[in-house]
Amino acid sequence: MFLAGLGVGLWWITGSFPNLPEGYPGPALFPRMIGVALVAAAVALGSAGLRSKRRNAATPGQGPAWGPPALIVAVVCSFPVLTPHVGVIVAICLICLSGALLLCVPWRVALLVAIGVTAVLYGVFTVLLGIPLA
Repeated sequence: MFLAGLGVGLWWITGSFPNLPEGYPGPALFPRMIGVALVAAAVALGSAGLRSKRRNAATPGQGPAWGPPALIVAVVCSFPVLTPHVGVIVAICLICLSGALLLCVPWRVALLVAIGVTAVLYGVFTVLLGIPLA
């Protein structure tokens, strides 16, 4: 619900952004795309959670595991602290790697995913859009 609310709020806030003449996409384009992606992720996670609850209905339930999600949030929130010391590229890679390891992904897969995500972000922002990540 939080992700869906965040996505809808992002869409609503970007409604006040100015439009460009002749129908060109304005500054609201990318934030609105992120908002739609957040709502889609919320729907996907919600449906996966409901399917999981139905499958595990016969097993005795345990309380929510707040440890890994809280640590992942803390790792993501460390981005502004890490960036001045190691740079944006290394910080993104470290955050992806530690997030994957906290989700119990095997370290080789976590390393490949972290490098892949970093390379894609570098390619999109620096190469395609001309926005330096430094």
